[in-house]
Amino acid sequence: MIGDVVDLERYPIGELDSPFIAHCREALSDQGAVKLDGFIRAGAVEQMVADARAVAAQGYANDATHNAYFDDEIDESLPEDHPRRILVRSAQKAVAMDLLPADFAPRVVYDSDEMLRFVAAVLEQGELY
Repeated sequence: MIGDVVDLERYPIGELDSPFIAHCREALSDQGAVKLDGFIRAGAVEQMVADARAVAAQGYANDATHNAYFDDEIDESLPEDHPRRILVRSAQKAVAMDLLPADFAPRVVYDSDEMLRFVAAVLEQGELY
């Protein structure tokens, strides 16, 4: 249930005409992002960590070196401090959705129709799929 994961009292994502939605739209417009401290309940965060550790061995590993544009070769003709010349390491594991239990907290959020409507409202889109 989404309320087990998201702090709905503090962040009423289901109230699509609320000042909270207006605040999110304004932040997105002004800053390009919406920061919601404590959006995910502390207990849910702890559970997410435990759940992620439990399925990590089933993940597909990706470990790559690239620049901010995901190019793995650098253009030596650019200045040394140009983003296309700065290589970073990116390492993660991806676990297929069908391997995640139905009560896996990030999946609960992802599968939530209420969350989908919230994101659509903040983006001022009629419907998202």
